[in-house]
Amino acid sequence: PPLQSDSNAGNSDPPETVAGLFSRLHNAGLQQRCLPSDFTVQLIAGALATAKSVLLAEPNCLQLAGPIVMFGDLHGEFHSLVKLIEVLGRPPARSYLFLGDYVDRGPLSLETVLRCIPRHVFVLRGNHEDRRIYRYFNFEDELIATFGLTAGQNLSNYFNETFCYLPVCAVVNGEIFCCHGGLSPYFNHPRFAASQAELVRRINEPSKPLHFRKSDFIADLLWSDALDIGVVEWMPNPRGCSYVFTKAACFNFLRRHRLNWLIRAHMFVMNGCKFSFEGRCVTLFSAADYAQRYRNTGAVLHIPGSASDGTKFPGRTLRFCKKNLLQCDSRLPENPADWPEEIAVKKSLIR
Repeated sequence: PPLQSDSNAGNSDPPETVAGLFSRLHNAGLQQRCLPSDFTVQLIAGALATAKSVLLAEPNCLQLAGPIVMFGDLHGEFHSLVKLIEVLGRPPARSYLFLGDYVDRGPLSLETVLRCIPRHVFVLRGNHEDRRIYRYFNFEDELIATFGLTAGQNLSNYFNETFCYLPVCAVVNGEIFCCHGGLSPYFNHPRFAASQAELVRRINEPSKPLHFRKSDFIADLLWSDALDIGVVEWMPNPRGCSYVFTKAACFNFLRRHRLNWLIRAHMFVMNGCKFSFEGRCVTLFSAADYAQRYRNTGAVLHIPGSASDGTKFPGRTLRFCKKNLLQCDSRLPENPADWPEEIAVKKSLIR
């Protein structure tokens, strides 16, 4: 049976049988196992069909209120994802916003993207949620290896169709702009106007599914990068798509649209979190031991439930290394003010 609820907190509960299946998926991750045999092609396709209908009702730009925990790139790190949710608190006890790139490079892309379906989480699109990209990495190969050539390619099509319905950005507490990639010079155009409400309205104008080109603001929200140096606002992106934006572009965007901070993902960060442009731009990366090659730490970010005064960044960063995270057998305190700076292998989680 298909799921009957996904990212919106107001939806009704899914059928017990499906809820049990996804609970077992979570528990399999806690035991460092992979996809349970119950997850057939038919079940996954049904879940995606229902997710697509729910996502169709969501705007391209979500408007959210904290408290909320944000994740950067996950790239198939399923075991780390479910352990983090267990340590931080399962939905609906805690709300989550994922900034994209659930698939490719890591070992368990399918499990990772499926775990991001349940209720009380909000899911943005990354540049890897596009078959033009993931067919050249390992997500489609993973589907074919799991389900066979024909079924795997069909399922790849279903995922690609669903990804085209994902939101591409969010505004949190009316002051934080969140997306996977970054900013666009298109936002300087007069049609976006000098107000946050008009920015959101214009981003919501394109109808779903979103099939973007290289030269539009949707592509920039998924692909653009922050550059710490540079005197001009925009330069061509070495990735071959979109732009890199500098401090001047970021500050102009925030001032123009009455925002205080930009939070993004998309770029590898060795310690999980990087503050640029006098702290106004935050790059978040949540895939520890990225691609099984780098000894990097990951990070998540907690945003409180009320807007700040605009002078001090309101978020709280929690860093982790993969080994310590998977060995952790405790839960974090409910109040983020009591969180340690990094997860350590101690029952108290206090270093």
